[in-house]
Amino acid sequence: MKRTKFILQTLFTLLLFTAVAAFGSTVDVGAFVDAPMLYLIDNVRSTDVLFAAFPFYGAVVWPEGEPNMPGTEKDVYFIPLSGFTNFPALNPSPAVAKDYHTLTGTITLAPNCNVIKLYTTYRTGDYKAEIDGETDGRYFKIGGEFFHPGDKADIINFANACPNTPGIMFIPMGGYYLVLGSTGHPVYLSPSFATGKVGEGKKGTTFTAEAWSQRMITKYEGELPLVPTSS
Repeated sequence: MKRTKFILQTLFTLLLFTAVAAFGSTVDVGAFVDAPMLYLIDNVRSTDVLFAAFPFYGAVVWPEGEPNMPGTEKDVYFIPLSGFTNFPALNPSPAVAKDYHTLTGTITLAPNCNVIKLYTTYRTGDYKAEIDGETDGRYFKIGGEFFHPGDKADIINFANACPNTPGIMFIPMGGYYLVLGSTGHPVYLSPSFATGKVGEGKKGTTFTAEAWSQRMITKYEGELPLVPTSS
């Protein structure tokens, strides 16, 4: 009997915590005590998702008519890790939702840095993030795939040099960049060349990018310098 009473008291406390997290000071305590479940059902909209443990999330909704075109733009950028003299970081005092995954600050490049602008065939580029790791130690394996046509000297030289070159990739997404890699966990590229077959396929190099991160997506909304910063 005592155990049952304890369980019921614990459940009631959790429900009250949920209500306070959802409605703040607007909770009608009397109505909640009389019928806690009914109170929650009447006051939580079906479009709201409660994250009592993460109050900064609020409601997770999708506005009607919101644009959501898949894929990436035709150009991506690779910068070797040694090319950065300053790299932005997450906001140490996040105030809004995007602060938890959007880098703030400016990027500056070393005088000898070479920013690689990589053309990719339309509809061949993508970005992916998947859970990896063991229980209580999980994280995201992030990556992408991009195809560059042909076998000209510049792409052959880049493909020869990039497998053992840690770096960071920036993928334009119309107003911001997806950031693939970080200074602590850089991205690595694995090139694969194929001639294709006459009448089908295509000749060129497919680059597979791979890195690991605590975040599914990291964004950068600042300016990406394409040449070293003048001193």
